[in-house]
Amino acid sequence: MSWTTWAMIGIGLGLLSALAGWFWRQQRRQQQQELLTGVRLIQAMRTLLAHFQQHRGFSTGLLNGDTSLAGELEKLQGAIRRDIQELLAIDSWLTGNERWQGMADHWQRLQGGYRQLQAEQNLLQHNRLITNLLYLMEDTGEWFGLTALAQAGSEQMRRIWRDLLQAAENIGQARALGIGVAAAGCCSSVARIRLSYLRSRIQLALESSLQHVNASGDDRAQVQAFLRLIDEQLLVERVSISPRDYFQQATQVLERLYALFDQEMDGLRSRLS
Repeated sequence: MSWTTWAMIGIGLGLLSALAGWFWRQQRRQQQQELLTGVRLIQAMRTLLAHFQQHRGFSTGLLNGDTSLAGELEKLQGAIRRDIQELLAIDSWLTGNERWQGMADHWQRLQGGYRQLQAEQNLLQHNRLITNLLYLMEDTGEWFGLTALAQAGSEQMRRIWRDLLQAAENIGQARALGIGVAAAGCCSSVARIRLSYLRSRIQLALESSLQHVNASGDDRAQVQAFLRLIDEQLLVERVSISPRDYFQQATQVLERLYALFDQEMDGLRSRLS
């Protein structure tokens, strides 16, 4: 072949290489954008999760007799409306997701009808709502590639992704159940069994998952103090702690776990941006 032919072949190979590089960069940029969208959705869902958990606690307290919580519930419902609007503005994927549609419908019925429920029924309905939101967060991680990213990463990332949110939900359930006990002024046998179970789950998290998520000694001490609070103020014959005091102390512990989660997600978002 002539020099000209070789030159043409070389130019063609160079163009193909450049085109392949361009497609690779475009694919990588799109992948990073999808990962970033997933992170933003999960961060917004985390906010919604915290507000659902607060609504569960306050509504359970109100149905057990603490009518002073009515104003807090109205504020929370407004915050939840804003959370939902923010989520829908991030990506249209949610609008076609069946779990999201079912959860949003469940919330609409629950926020308008929780006063007609017994305290026990209200607690169970909120638990189901929150469980579906946790599943939706897993769906989001799968769809946008975050689960695969976590599986390829460290044990710490997997602990953040799954275990930490479940530990927070156990504390959230103990907060909601405990505020009802505090409002009623006594701990029924059913509440005692459930609180004891949640206490054991929280203790397990203290001994396992919190060891892998950069939790400080002070973080673990706060969780341990919360367990003592359950033992000394709720699992007793005569409950004297006020619902608000209990709620505030439980919330401080819950917010510590969410701060750990937020720190990891913020770091991941910065790396992807």
